Amino acid sequence: MKKIEVIDLLDHLSRIYLGRFKADERTLDAWYFHLADQEKDEILNNLKAYVAINKFPPVVSDLLSNQINLNYFNFDKSFSNGE
Repeated sequence: MKKIEVIDLLDHLSRIYLGRFKADERTLDAWYFHLADQEKDEILNNLKAYVAINKFPPVVSDLLSNQINLNYFNFDKSFSNGE
């Protein structure tokens, strides 16, 4: 990602998570350090998936992995036969 793209990402996060996420120049530098070699579209897709299921702001590692691939507990499979 380019630095301007990380700025846009942090600005977007501050608008989604009102009052919960505030970025300053040091935050920008830290996020850019970790996201510089990432593809913008992949990070934005991961953000979209993250926001859909999380009410708290992400950390960098949350956006480096795709949150869609969560394993959910299958209640019916585990308990439907009375075992």
